[in-house]
Formats: sequence, C-alpha cells, structure tokens
Amino acid sequence: SIDEAIQPFKGISNLKVYMKSKPHKWGYKFWLMCDPWTGFTYAAPQYLGRKGDEKAETGPGRKVVEVLMSATPPGTCAVADRFFGSLATCQSMLDRRRHFMGTVRSDSMGFPLQLSQPGRTMFAHNRGHTLFTSMIYQNELITAVRWQDRQHVLYVSTKATGGFAG
Repeated sequence: SIDEAIQPFKGISNLKVYMKSKPHKWGYKFWLMCDPWTGFTYAAPQYLGRKGDEKAETGPGRKVVEVLMSATPPGTCAVADRFFGSLATCQSMLDRRRHFMGTVRSDSMGFPLQLSQPGRTMFAHNRGHTLFTSMIYQNELITAVRWQDRQHVLYVSTKATGGFAG
C-alpha cells in the first residue's frame, strides 16, 4: 500500500511542510510503500518539493506511484487512496506490467462521466447501491466503480476480474 506520512519537526528547514489533515501539522513529508499485512516499510523517499518538469494534468500522485513501484517485480499490485488514484495511474502501471487499485476523486481526468456525474437517479438509491463500468486499455481491463455510502465512493482497479461475486 502507498500513502504519505509526516515526521514531526519544529526546527527551521526549507524541506518542512504543512499538512492540515495530520495530527502533527509541521514536519518532513515522506511517501511510504508498506506491506499491508505486516506494516513493514519497503520504501520511504522524502518529499523534496515540486519539480519544474512535472506536468500539472497528471498530478504528483502518479509520479510517486511510478517511483515507488519501479523496484517491485512485474505483477505487483499497489493499493492507494484518492491522492494517488486516477486512470492515468492505472494506465501507467499497466504499461509497466503492474497493477493498481484505489479510490479516485470525482474530478479525476478521464474518469467515466456516467459514474462521476450520474445525475439525480444515483442519489435516490439507498446506501450500498453500486454502478460499475469497464474499459479496455492495451488489452487489459480497467474497472471503475461508484458505490453509494453516505457520500459516493469512486474506485478503480486493474486487478478486477470483470464481475462481482454474489
């Protein structure tokens, strides 16, 4: 699994960042790739700020996943939250013969409009209602899902089998 973490630091440094959603607001930011069962950290590169050559349309999440997954063997699957999730991340991982699954933002570029903006009919359904669609990218299946909870949850996966177990 891939996520971000902050190492608290109160001193003076150009690398110190502010993250309002963390318990310790100020410190050094790290990208973590951890084993989901043991919690062992495989890689933890430090965030050094935005580079000038990063493209705004792909966002930093895809680049972080690419860097962290570069040392893993083909067939490895990354799981991440909506900061890292996008169709561009899925396509990038398939190009590298790896998999990705995770939540995505509703304004993520390329996400199917019938799922990200389904109209009023989706909101009339009870919790647990699910809509899904599949796309083919280079002969690989990318599944996109919208699940209705208190709010909608959008999810993409390159590891799905194309159907739901019942």
